[in-house]
Amino acid sequence: MEPLSFDMFQWMGSEARAAFEGAAHLIDRPAGSLIYAEGDEGDTMFRIRSGAVRLTVLRDDGRELLFQIYHAGGCFGTSSVVDGGKRPQTAEAYEDCKLEVVDGRQIAALRAAHPDLNDAMLRLLSMNMRLLIDYFAGSNLDGIVAWLAQRLEEAGRAFGKETSEGVLLTKPLSQSEFAAMVGTSRQTVNKALAELRGRGLIASRGRYLLIPDLDELKAVGERGLGPG
Repeated sequence: MEPLSFDMFQWMGSEARAAFEGAAHLIDRPAGSLIYAEGDEGDTMFRIRSGAVRLTVLRDDGRELLFQIYHAGGCFGTSSVVDGGKRPQTAEAYEDCKLEVVDGRQIAALRAAHPDLNDAMLRLLSMNMRLLIDYFAGSNLDGIVAWLAQRLEEAGRAFGKETSEGVLLTKPLSQSEFAAMVGTSRQTVNKALAELRGRGLIASRGRYLLIPDLDELKAVGERGLGPG
């Protein structure tokens, strides 16, 4: 049960890793605090030493869309360092966080000295682009139920715990957070959740969500529910 890894270190050698950590300074952010807002100017990138960070985008109609939850090792803020543009997302501490922060000037020096850092940044940007394409296709071509199934399957792999009943999400998710996963209203997402529960694809365990079979939920995300 392996989640996507957004850690640039997986593509970097030990020398480049050490140089990055040597250039970084550490900051602590409590759960729920703002790291940066969509539209902010920014010339720093971040790597999560511990905790988790929630990245969201605000739609034109004012609704929030959850892009991804990054965990330890996850690197974010990269695009503004590369192109000098404004922050495309809002980053908030999902849990108490310790973050490594490196400014753009230091990143430029590291890229010049360590070609594998350049390659790692390209790979990270490519991964984010592929994820966005996948999300765009899912939100436009699939029904809300299939799209929600895909996002819940990702959540299960990212912060789920294997139990005798299946995979239990270790974070309680509110109706608003479920709705943000697929960029829809709470009423619509509640209907989609009820459909998944009715098929036995998810269940509630107190405040937490249980996924009995991740692979089955993934299949629904890819192909839809089909006839009941």
